[in-house]
Amino acid sequence: MGSNVSRRKKKSSNSPRTLREHLRKLRYVSKVISNEYYYEFVDHMKLMMKMSLDPELINDPVGHFDIQKAIYIALEQSEPLITKGRKLAAESSDKSLLVQAHRNKLIAVGYREIADGLAWRTLGYDRARLRILAEANTPGFISSPDGPKIGRAAEFHYAHNVMDNGAFVLMHDVTNQFLVGDLSMVRKFGDIPHLAEIKTNKLITPSTISKKIDKSMKLSAQEYRLFQAQLLMEKDQIGNYDNPASVRRIREPVSTFHDDVRQCIKDARKSGLGHAQPASYIDIEVVDFKKKEIDLSMITSREKPFSDDTETLFFSNYDYLAMKMDSLVMRGKAPYTIYPYSPEDRIDLMTGGLYLHVVLSITQLKHELATKGWKLDIDIPDDRKPYEDIRYGGNELFRGSSERDLVVTLSNIDTGFVAKVGMEMFTRIGAEFMTIEDILIPYVSKMEHDVALPTNKRKSSFIFPVNDEENKIWD
Repeated sequence: MGSNVSRRKKKSSNSPRTLREHLRKLRYVSKVISNEYYYEFVDHMKLMMKMSLDPELINDPVGHFDIQKAIYIALEQSEPLITKGRKLAAESSDKSLLVQAHRNKLIAVGYREIADGLAWRTLGYDRARLRILAEANTPGFISSPDGPKIGRAAEFHYAHNVMDNGAFVLMHDVTNQFLVGDLSMVRKFGDIPHLAEIKTNKLITPSTISKKIDKSMKLSAQEYRLFQAQLLMEKDQIGNYDNPASVRRIREPVSTFHDDVRQCIKDARKSGLGHAQPASYIDIEVVDFKKKEIDLSMITSREKPFSDDTETLFFSNYDYLAMKMDSLVMRGKAPYTIYPYSPEDRIDLMTGGLYLHVVLSITQLKHELATKGWKLDIDIPDDRKPYEDIRYGGNELFRGSSERDLVVTLSNIDTGFVAKVGMEMFTRIGAEFMTIEDILIPYVSKMEHDVALPTNKRKSSFIFPVNDEENKIWD
């Protein structure tokens, strides 16, 4: 079957309807965050994030947990307002009630993103393990009826037991991204986490689940998911447990566009607008609306410096804010709270104080790959969101890591080696600012390994690449 991208391109990916809807979404985000109430919380988030970067605090198990407790308190105060606001909005024609509910939602996910950053640091920025823990449903609200609050007390109790033994603990419910289990425990940063699910009167761990399996007892869905996640991490695999992919670890210097983004931010802080095109396939713009009055359509609707027939994908921090308002999870994307920028820049990217807009040219990316001996194809199933919608950002760019999500194919022209990849290949470039050279390294390594083997010894080309040198670029 031919590429769905080329087939769907017959319907213009720049259709006025799609573009109008995208701009409407971004303008709504701007309306939600342009509010003194919102920015009072943003100021508090800045203080909280600086605490989460303090080595004296985070390198001590007690200080490490105290940061999470402070986030928990902030969530306990803000999240009931979301539910109340949505309920009132549903009962009233006053649209401002829903806007305020969305405002409170963004405040809550902002605090959670600080916890995400702490979690990434605690697990040593290990992308495979972090992705495994993001493969489930979104966490529920913190503040809830008495039953769940009793369970929360049990979580605190077990967390303190972990700290008493000199280990670090992560509370998953205060994060956006950790969706499997309630707690993760590590003896030191970068260790494989030990997972636990907390019930009011018992602690569920891989050990207790293993005992149930030995007795042929039925497992709950939570137990099954937790046990699989633990085994995948210990085996250094990812994806569906019945058909996992191997995590391919390499240690190579990482090349990024972060210096270019930092310069764009600096320019925007000074004159209102910063721009860079550090490679033929990526265009970056940053706007500080406090310094320059500019309509979102002047940036978002244009694809400069790319021609009208260029296949493109858009990435922006306002898109991510819109996704968060809808409780969508950007699986595997590094949180802004660990980007190698100043604390103020990180918070402004996270909360919308700056507008970051990136256009990724798939056409130019294909050309760049071809010069390196690779062919890129995208084949999105018919039952998935149309490509012309995906190109404007959204959750389709942050799908899971199962075989069905591998809609991108990298083929080496000389050797015939084929690698199946997810759309996250593009998010690594457009959202995390990795270069295509960095993206290719693990696939070149796998190809060189495979072509040296007899044909009947070659394994699946589905790998999950992790560059262990990546921890040097995040903060």
